[in-house]
Amino acid sequence: MSRIVDLLDADWHRTINSPTGRRFTRRLSTNPAIGPNVAANLLHVMRTGGPNPADTDVIYTELLRLGPTEPLAQRTILQALLPGLCSIIGRAANQEKGTTPDDHADEIISLAALHIATFPVTTRPTRIPANLILDISRAFIRERRTRFGPIGRVDTQPDPDERLPDPSAIAAHERAEHRHQLVTILHDAQRRGIVSHADTHILIATRILGIPMPEVAAQVGLTPDHTRRVRHRTEHRLHTWTLRTTRTDDHPTPTTRCSASGELVSRARAA
Repeated sequence: MSRIVDLLDADWHRTINSPTGRRFTRRLSTNPAIGPNVAANLLHVMRTGGPNPADTDVIYTELLRLGPTEPLAQRTILQALLPGLCSIIGRAANQEKGTTPDDHADEIISLAALHIATFPVTTRPTRIPANLILDISRAFIRERRTRFGPIGRVDTQPDPDERLPDPSAIAAHERAEHRHQLVTILHDAQRRGIVSHADTHILIATRILGIPMPEVAAQVGLTPDHTRRVRHRTEHRLHTWTLRTTRTDDHPTPTTRCSASGELVSRARAA
């Protein structure tokens, strides 16, 4: 399907069979929401539903809950979603003339990681894998339309190898880098208790993924005005915290490498 997907598969098998992966499986086997039988066949159950399909949402909910403190939890969800992500990748390559799955895989996998990290499981506790795939697909379509116009358009430009570098493509790459830095800072702030999971979801969903405010508000159970105020307060706290950390932390971290989160927010939302 795609070189990136093949790499993810190889990485997963290597990781889950490593000492770290075996310890992760043992922890899941003692987790009351998962148990030893599911833990031993985790991907199969997450993809097929196992004996009781209703249990799938329970497993996804628990892994999403563990995500901020259990590094392999979100990676497991990404691996379980790969068949659905491959469908999105294949559809994009078929619909966009002159492209291959590899041209789309990196962007779709990155969107998947963002959506997994910010999925509002408390307000959307059912049909979690289907909703994740739907959210990722919609976000990818929005991103492509914003940058390139409707997917499937006929390319009347010269051969790509004969073109000069496209300034819009360079700008899009820079925005992607700024988004990655902002997500790194947000997750660091969440682990340290500076912002909540809901704060992180609101900021990433609206500023990075471009989801309309009313839709995000419905996901978190707030009014659009309240959600907008929460986002403003989150940005202010994040900006204050990163400035303070930059001045006091002697060790190079993703936070101290950034001059201020406010600049990253403005660049990330400039898509």
